[in-house]
Amino acid sequence: MDPSASGPRQTAAGTEPWKAVLGAGWNPQPVSTKPGRVQAFHHLDKAGTHPVDRVLASRTVESFDALVLPGGVADPDALRNPLAVEFTRGFFESAKPVAATCHAAPATLVTSRKPADLDDFCTALVKEFGG
Repeated sequence: MDPSASGPRQTAAGTEPWKAVLGAGWNPQPVSTKPGRVQAFHHLDKAGTHPVDRVLASRTVESFDALVLPGGVADPDALRNPLAVEFTRGFFESAKPVAATCHAAPATLVTSRKPADLDDFCTALVKEFGG
């Protein structure tokens, strides 16, 4: 789940958590602050585009079981959008699991700060989300 307007990462920090969620049998849904398609990036270079499954303005935290915040260089800027901040806050207020790559985060999050940690991150993500 990616609550940014910039789109998912086309790097291991963005694709491996997605694969872990799919591998656990769950249904990840990209979320954005805007409808249409989001631009994916490989670092700061444009990659493919992806359709938006859900728009934050029309979705609530109750519609989701957990949240995975995207890693990458530019995503923290996009996540400062008021809709994305409020949506993310709702997961904490509802005591729902949250995982994040690359970002500094509160201790209640499953985090990964470097690509070498992605296997452990994905294992912890699946375990924390109830797998």
